[in-house]
Amino acid sequence: MAGSDTPISPASRSDRESPRVTSPSNSDLPPAQIEAKPIEAEPIEALPIESKFTWPPKPPAPDAEQIGAAEGRAAARQARADRVARESLPSARAGSLTPPNLDAASLDASIDLQPSPVPAPIPTWRDVLERFERRWLGLIHRSWQTRALAAGWQPDAPDTYCPSCGQDIGRYELDTNRRCSSCRGSRLAWDAFVRLGHHEGLLRDAIHEIKFERMRSLALDLGRQLGQAICSRLNAAGLENSPVVVCPVPTTWRRRMSRGIDHAGMIAAGVRYSIGTATLVRLLRRVHRPSQRDVPPSLRAMNVAGAFKPFHGLPAATALIVVVDDVRTTGATLAAACRTLRGITQSTAVWAASLAVAGDG
Repeated sequence: MAGSDTPISPASRSDRESPRVTSPSNSDLPPAQIEAKPIEAEPIEALPIESKFTWPPKPPAPDAEQIGAAEGRAAARQARADRVARESLPSARAGSLTPPNLDAASLDASIDLQPSPVPAPIPTWRDVLERFERRWLGLIHRSWQTRALAAGWQPDAPDTYCPSCGQDIGRYELDTNRRCSSCRGSRLAWDAFVRLGHHEGLLRDAIHEIKFERMRSLALDLGRQLGQAICSRLNAAGLENSPVVVCPVPTTWRRRMSRGIDHAGMIAAGVRYSIGTATLVRLLRRVHRPSQRDVPPSLRAMNVAGAFKPFHGLPAATALIVVVDDVRTTGATLAAACRTLRGITQSTAVWAASLAVAGDG
Protein backbone atom coordinates (compact mmCIF):
# COMPACT_ATOMS: atom_id res chain seq x y z
CA MET A 1 0.00 0.00 0.00
CA ALA A 2 1.11 3.55 -0.54
CA GLY A 3 0.81 4.64 3.04
CA SER A 4 2.37 1.60 4.73
CA ASP A 5 5.81 1.88 6.30
CA THR A 6 6.81 -1.74 5.75
CA PRO A 7 10.51 -1.90 4.83
CA ILE A 8 11.56 -3.56 1.60
CA SER A 9 14.46 -6.04 1.76
CA PRO A 10 17.41 -5.73 -0.66
CA ALA A 11 16.71 -9.14 -2.12
CA SER A 12 13.15 -8.25 -3.01
CA ARG A 13 14.34 -4.93 -4.48
CA SER A 14 16.84 -6.73 -6.75
CA ASP A 15 14.21 -9.21 -7.79
CA ARG A 16 11.88 -6.41 -8.70
CA GLU A 17 14.49 -4.45 -10.71
CA SER A 18 16.09 -7.38 -12.64
CA PRO A 19 14.07 -9.57 -15.04
CA ARG A 20 13.28 -13.02 -13.75
CA VAL A 21 14.94 -15.90 -15.58
CA THR A 22 13.29 -19.22 -15.33
CA SER A 23 15.79 -22.07 -15.05
CA PRO A 24 15.36 -25.50 -13.68
CA SER A 25 16.55 -25.90 -10.10
CA ASN A 26 16.87 -28.75 -7.73
CA SER A 27 13.74 -27.59 -5.92
CA ASP A 28 11.62 -28.47 -8.96
CA LEU A 29 12.95 -32.03 -9.12
CA PRO A 30 11.64 -34.92 -7.10
CA PRO A 31 13.53 -35.66 -3.90
CA ALA A 32 14.78 -38.95 -5.30
CA GLN A 33 16.52 -37.31 -8.21
CA ILE A 34 18.20 -34.53 -6.27
CA GLU A 35 20.83 -36.84 -4.85
CA ALA A 36 21.16 -39.08 -7.92
CA LYS A 37 21.91 -36.37 -10.53
CA PRO A 38 25.70 -35.83 -10.97
CA ILE A 39 27.23 -32.43 -11.37
CA GLU A 40 28.57 -32.10 -14.91
CA ALA A 41 32.02 -30.39 -15.09
CA GLU A 42 33.06 -28.21 -18.02
CA PRO A 43 35.45 -29.95 -20.45
CA ILE A 44 39.07 -28.74 -20.27
CA GLU A 45 41.14 -28.75 -23.47
CA ALA A 46 44.13 -30.98 -22.99
CA LEU A 47 47.36 -29.62 -24.51
CA PRO A 48 50.29 -31.87 -25.31
CA ILE A 49 53.20 -31.55 -22.95
CA GLU A 50 55.72 -31.38 -25.81
CA SER A 51 54.19 -28.13 -27.10
CA LYS A 52 54.56 -26.49 -23.73
CA PHE A 53 58.03 -27.57 -22.63
CA THR A 54 60.03 -27.97 -25.91
CA TRP A 55 63.52 -26.44 -26.10
CA PRO A 56 64.87 -25.20 -28.41
CA PRO A 57 61.63 -24.10 -30.04
CA LYS A 58 60.75 -25.73 -33.33
CA PRO A 59 61.30 -23.59 -36.47
CA PRO A 60 58.18 -22.38 -38.21
CA ALA A 61 56.95 -24.29 -41.20
CA PRO A 62 58.23 -22.97 -44.58
CA ASP A 63 55.84 -20.81 -46.47
CA ALA A 64 54.86 -21.12 -50.11
CA GLU A 65 57.52 -18.66 -51.29
CA GLN A 66 60.37 -20.68 -49.78
CA ILE A 67 58.99 -23.89 -51.17
CA GLY A 68 58.69 -22.35 -54.64
CA ALA A 69 62.28 -21.04 -54.55
CA ALA A 70 63.59 -24.46 -53.51
CA GLU A 71 61.67 -26.15 -56.29
CA GLY A 72 62.99 -23.57 -58.80
CA ARG A 73 66.60 -24.21 -57.75
CA ALA A 74 66.09 -27.94 -58.06
CA ALA A 75 64.59 -27.49 -61.55
CA ALA A 76 67.50 -25.27 -62.60
CA ARG A 77 70.06 -27.84 -61.39
CA GLN A 78 68.23 -30.57 -63.25
CA ALA A 79 68.14 -28.43 -66.40
CA ARG A 80 71.90 -27.85 -66.20
CA ALA A 81 72.53 -31.55 -65.77
CA ASP A 82 70.29 -32.37 -68.73
CA ARG A 83 71.99 -29.74 -70.88
CA VAL A 84 75.43 -31.15 -70.10
CA ALA A 85 74.21 -34.66 -70.84
CA ARG A 86 72.65 -33.54 -74.11
CA GLU A 87 75.82 -31.77 -75.25
CA SER A 88 77.94 -34.81 -74.46
CA LEU A 89 75.89 -37.09 -76.71
CA PRO A 90 77.21 -37.61 -80.28
CA SER A 91 73.73 -37.17 -81.70
CA ALA A 92 73.40 -33.77 -80.05
CA ARG A 93 76.70 -32.60 -81.53
CA ALA A 94 75.50 -33.74 -84.92
CA GLY A 95 72.48 -31.46 -84.67
CA SER A 96 69.80 -34.04 -83.88
CA LEU A 97 66.69 -33.47 -81.83
CA THR A 98 66.33 -33.76 -78.07
CA PRO A 99 67.09 -37.26 -76.74
CA PRO A 100 63.97 -39.15 -75.64
CA ASN A 101 65.13 -39.62 -72.05
CA LEU A 102 64.98 -35.84 -71.38
CA ASP A 103 61.59 -34.35 -70.64
CA ALA A 104 60.49 -30.99 -71.97
CA ALA A 105 59.79 -29.54 -68.53
CA SER A 106 63.43 -29.83 -67.45
CA LEU A 107 64.64 -28.34 -70.73
CA ASP A 108 62.36 -25.34 -70.37
CA ALA A 109 63.75 -24.52 -66.94
CA SER A 110 66.51 -22.34 -68.35
CA ILE A 111 66.49 -19.72 -65.59
CA ASP A 112 69.52 -20.27 -63.43
CA LEU A 113 68.72 -19.00 -59.96
CA GLN A 114 72.25 -19.74 -58.77
CA PRO A 115 74.69 -19.12 -61.67
CA SER A 116 77.59 -21.51 -61.88
CA PRO A 117 81.10 -20.03 -61.45
CA VAL A 118 82.97 -19.03 -64.61
CA PRO A 119 85.83 -21.46 -65.29
CA ALA A 120 89.28 -19.94 -65.08
CA PRO A 121 91.13 -19.59 -68.41
CA ILE A 122 93.92 -22.04 -69.09
CA PRO A 123 97.26 -20.23 -68.67
CA THR A 124 99.57 -20.16 -71.68
CA TRP A 125 103.35 -20.19 -71.72
CA ARG A 126 103.30 -16.40 -72.09
CA ASP A 127 101.27 -16.07 -68.87
CA VAL A 128 103.65 -18.39 -67.02
CA LEU A 129 106.67 -16.45 -68.27
CA GLU A 130 105.10 -13.14 -67.28
CA ARG A 131 104.35 -14.44 -63.77
CA PHE A 132 107.95 -15.59 -63.42
CA GLU A 133 109.29 -12.23 -64.59
CA ARG A 134 106.95 -10.32 -62.30
CA ARG A 135 107.68 -12.50 -59.26
CA TRP A 136 111.43 -13.06 -59.53
CA LEU A 137 112.79 -10.43 -61.94
CA GLY A 138 110.75 -7.43 -60.85
CA LEU A 139 108.77 -6.92 -64.07
CA ILE A 140 107.41 -3.38 -64.24
CA HIS A 141 105.55 -3.22 -67.55
CA ARG A 142 102.92 -5.76 -68.55
CA SER A 143 102.54 -7.05 -72.09
CA TRP A 144 100.34 -5.20 -74.55
CA GLN A 145 97.82 -8.04 -74.73
CA THR A 146 97.36 -8.03 -70.96
CA ARG A 147 97.02 -4.26 -70.77
CA ALA A 148 94.58 -4.05 -73.68
CA LEU A 149 92.44 -6.86 -72.25
CA ALA A 150 92.35 -5.26 -68.80
CA ALA A 151 91.39 -1.85 -70.22
CA GLY A 152 88.89 -3.23 -72.75
CA TRP A 153 90.77 -1.61 -75.65
CA GLN A 154 89.96 -2.65 -79.21
CA PRO A 155 91.43 -1.41 -82.53
CA ASP A 156 89.24 0.73 -84.73
CA ALA A 157 86.99 -1.12 -87.15
CA PRO A 158 87.73 -0.55 -90.87
CA ASP A 159 84.35 1.11 -91.42
CA THR A 160 84.93 3.77 -88.75
CA TYR A 161 87.63 5.71 -90.64
CA CYS A 162 88.33 6.66 -94.22
CA PRO A 163 90.40 4.00 -96.03
CA SER A 164 92.13 6.71 -98.07
CA CYS A 165 93.15 9.36 -95.53
CA GLY A 166 92.45 7.74 -92.16
CA GLN A 167 90.05 10.37 -90.77
CA ASP A 168 86.90 9.46 -88.86
CA ILE A 169 83.83 9.08 -91.01
CA GLY A 170 80.12 8.58 -90.56
CA ARG A 171 77.73 6.25 -92.26
CA TYR A 172 77.37 6.62 -96.06
CA GLU A 173 80.08 9.32 -96.15
CA LEU A 174 82.38 7.59 -98.66
CA ASP A 175 81.90 8.15 -102.37
CA THR A 176 82.44 5.66 -105.18
CA ASN A 177 86.20 6.28 -105.11
CA ARG A 178 86.38 5.40 -101.39
CA ARG A 179 87.04 9.03 -100.44
CA CYS A 180 85.50 11.05 -97.61
CA SER A 181 84.70 14.74 -97.46
CA SER A 182 88.15 15.53 -96.01
CA CYS A 183 90.20 14.02 -98.84
CA ARG A 184 87.75 14.07 -101.75
CA GLY A 185 89.30 17.10 -103.44
CA SER A 186 92.92 16.57 -102.36
CA ARG A 187 95.77 14.59 -103.89
CA LEU A 188 97.14 12.06 -101.41
CA ALA A 189 100.69 10.76 -101.47
CA TRP A 190 99.52 7.19 -100.69
CA ASP A 191 96.86 4.88 -102.09
CA ALA A 192 95.39 3.60 -98.80
CA PHE A 193 95.76 4.25 -95.09
CA VAL A 194 95.57 1.82 -92.13
CA ARG A 195 95.51 2.71 -88.44
CA LEU A 196 94.82 1.19 -85.05
CA GLY A 197 93.19 4.08 -83.20
CA HIS A 198 93.45 7.63 -81.93
CA HIS A 199 96.50 9.02 -80.17
CA GLU A 200 94.90 9.01 -76.73
CA GLY A 201 94.54 6.92 -73.62
CA LEU A 202 96.21 3.53 -73.50
CA LEU A 203 97.54 3.68 -77.06
CA ARG A 204 99.20 7.05 -76.49
CA ASP A 205 100.87 5.80 -73.30
CA ALA A 206 102.16 2.73 -75.13
CA ILE A 207 103.61 4.83 -77.96
CA HIS A 208 105.38 7.09 -75.45
CA GLU A 209 106.86 4.07 -73.72
CA ILE A 210 108.19 2.78 -77.04
CA LYS A 211 109.63 6.13 -78.06
CA PHE A 212 111.08 7.42 -74.80
CA GLU A 213 111.52 4.29 -72.63
CA ARG A 214 112.88 1.93 -75.33
CA MET A 215 110.17 -0.73 -74.91
CA ARG A 216 111.09 -2.98 -77.83
CA SER A 217 108.75 -5.85 -76.93
CA LEU A 218 105.84 -3.41 -76.77
CA ALA A 219 106.78 -2.06 -80.20
CA LEU A 220 106.77 -5.58 -81.65
CA ASP A 221 103.37 -6.38 -80.11
CA LEU A 222 101.78 -3.22 -81.47
CA GLY A 223 103.42 -3.82 -84.83
CA ARG A 224 101.92 -7.31 -84.97
CA GLN A 225 98.47 -5.92 -84.27
CA LEU A 226 98.93 -3.27 -86.96
CA GLY A 227 100.04 -6.03 -89.32
CA GLN A 228 96.82 -7.93 -88.64
CA ALA A 229 94.83 -4.85 -89.65
CA ILE A 230 96.91 -4.58 -92.83
CA CYS A 231 96.27 -8.28 -93.57
CA SER A 232 92.52 -7.69 -93.32
CA ARG A 233 92.81 -4.84 -95.82
CA LEU A 234 94.94 -6.99 -98.13
CA ASN A 235 92.34 -9.77 -98.06
CA ALA A 236 89.59 -7.28 -98.87
CA ALA A 237 91.62 -5.96 -101.82
CA GLY A 238 92.54 -9.44 -103.10
CA LEU A 239 96.28 -8.99 -102.41
CA GLU A 240 96.72 -11.64 -99.72
CA ASN A 241 99.27 -13.61 -101.80
CA SER A 242 101.10 -10.65 -103.31
CA PRO A 243 104.71 -9.85 -102.31
CA VAL A 244 104.76 -6.91 -99.91
CA VAL A 245 107.66 -4.72 -98.81
CA VAL A 246 107.42 -3.11 -95.37
CA CYS A 247 109.40 0.12 -95.16
CA PRO A 248 109.71 2.04 -91.86
CA VAL A 249 109.92 5.82 -91.80
CA PRO A 250 113.66 6.27 -91.17
CA THR A 251 115.22 8.27 -88.38
CA THR A 252 118.65 9.87 -88.25
CA TRP A 253 121.54 8.28 -86.39
CA ARG A 254 121.78 11.28 -84.04
CA ARG A 255 118.17 10.94 -82.95
CA ARG A 256 118.49 7.18 -82.66
CA MET A 257 121.55 7.52 -80.41
CA SER A 258 119.79 10.07 -78.22
CA ARG A 259 116.63 7.93 -77.84
CA GLY A 260 118.31 4.54 -77.87
CA ILE A 261 115.76 2.96 -80.22
CA ASP A 262 114.55 3.07 -83.81
CA HIS A 263 110.86 2.97 -82.86
CA ALA A 264 109.50 2.97 -86.43
CA GLY A 265 111.88 0.14 -87.37
CA MET A 266 110.72 -2.00 -84.41
CA ILE A 267 107.06 -1.41 -85.26
CA ALA A 268 107.75 -2.32 -88.90
CA ALA A 269 109.42 -5.54 -87.74
CA GLY A 270 106.23 -6.50 -85.92
CA VAL A 271 104.20 -5.71 -89.04
CA ARG A 272 106.44 -7.99 -91.10
CA TYR A 273 105.86 -10.87 -88.64
CA SER A 274 102.09 -10.67 -89.15
CA ILE A 275 102.21 -10.54 -92.96
CA GLY A 276 103.36 -13.87 -94.34
CA THR A 277 104.45 -12.55 -97.73
CA ALA A 278 106.16 -9.40 -96.44
CA THR A 279 109.82 -8.41 -96.45
CA LEU A 280 111.35 -5.68 -94.31
CA VAL A 281 113.50 -3.38 -96.48
CA ARG A 282 114.84 0.03 -95.48
CA LEU A 283 114.26 1.82 -98.77
CA LEU A 284 114.89 5.35 -97.43
CA ARG A 285 117.37 7.28 -95.36
CA ARG A 286 116.76 10.59 -93.61
CA VAL A 287 118.66 13.85 -93.49
CA HIS A 288 118.78 15.34 -90.02
CA ARG A 289 116.29 18.16 -89.48
CA PRO A 290 114.65 19.60 -86.38
CA SER A 291 112.11 17.31 -84.77
CA GLN A 292 108.56 17.66 -86.02
CA ARG A 293 107.36 18.11 -82.43
CA ASP A 294 109.42 21.32 -82.19
CA VAL A 295 108.01 22.78 -85.43
CA PRO A 296 104.60 24.46 -85.77
CA PRO A 297 102.05 22.43 -87.75
CA SER A 298 102.02 24.99 -90.55
CA LEU A 299 105.79 24.53 -91.12
CA ARG A 300 106.07 20.76 -90.79
CA ALA A 301 105.67 20.06 -94.52
CA MET A 302 108.51 22.51 -95.23
CA ASN A 303 110.64 20.95 -92.50
CA VAL A 304 110.58 17.47 -94.09
CA ALA A 305 110.69 18.59 -97.72
CA GLY A 306 113.72 16.85 -99.27
CA ALA A 307 114.61 15.11 -96.00
CA PHE A 308 114.22 11.54 -97.40
CA LYS A 309 116.61 9.97 -99.90
CA PRO A 310 116.65 6.52 -101.56
CA PHE A 311 118.78 4.07 -99.61
CA HIS A 312 118.14 0.53 -100.94
CA GLY A 313 116.70 -0.70 -104.20
CA LEU A 314 113.22 -2.12 -104.43
CA PRO A 315 113.07 -5.93 -104.73
CA ALA A 316 111.80 -7.32 -108.01
CA ALA A 317 108.13 -8.29 -108.41
CA THR A 318 107.03 -6.12 -105.50
CA ALA A 319 103.28 -5.52 -105.63
CA LEU A 320 102.88 -3.22 -102.63
CA ILE A 321 104.95 -0.99 -100.37
CA VAL A 322 103.69 -0.30 -96.84
CA VAL A 323 105.24 2.72 -95.13
CA VAL A 324 105.03 2.39 -91.33
CA ASP A 325 105.22 5.15 -88.70
CA ASP A 326 104.15 5.50 -85.08
CA VAL A 327 101.84 8.57 -85.16
CA ARG A 328 100.36 10.61 -87.97
CA THR A 329 99.57 14.15 -86.87
CA THR A 330 99.52 16.40 -89.93
CA GLY A 331 100.67 13.66 -92.30
CA ALA A 332 103.65 15.68 -93.53
CA THR A 333 106.26 13.06 -92.64
CA LEU A 334 104.37 10.16 -94.18
CA ALA A 335 103.55 12.21 -97.27
CA ALA A 336 107.21 13.14 -97.82
CA ALA A 337 108.33 9.51 -97.45
CA CYS A 338 105.63 8.22 -99.83
CA ARG A 339 106.46 10.86 -102.46
CA THR A 340 110.09 9.81 -102.35
CA LEU A 341 109.04 6.19 -102.95
CA ARG A 342 106.83 7.32 -105.82
CA GLY A 343 109.97 8.69 -107.45
CA ILE A 344 111.65 5.30 -107.16
CA THR A 345 108.81 3.34 -108.77
CA GLN A 346 105.66 4.44 -110.53
CA SER A 347 103.92 1.09 -110.95
CA THR A 348 103.96 -0.12 -107.33
CA ALA A 349 101.14 0.79 -104.98
CA VAL A 350 102.09 2.61 -101.78
CA TRP A 351 100.13 2.31 -98.53
CA ALA A 352 100.64 4.28 -95.33
CA ALA A 353 100.13 2.75 -91.90
CA SER A 354 100.50 4.18 -88.40
CA LEU A 355 99.62 3.06 -84.91
CA ALA A 356 97.62 6.19 -84.13
CA VAL A 357 96.34 9.40 -85.68
CA ALA A 358 96.27 12.76 -83.92
CA GLY A 359 94.74 16.08 -84.89
CA ASP A 360 92.76 16.74 -88.05
CA GLY A 361 95.44 15.54 -90.49
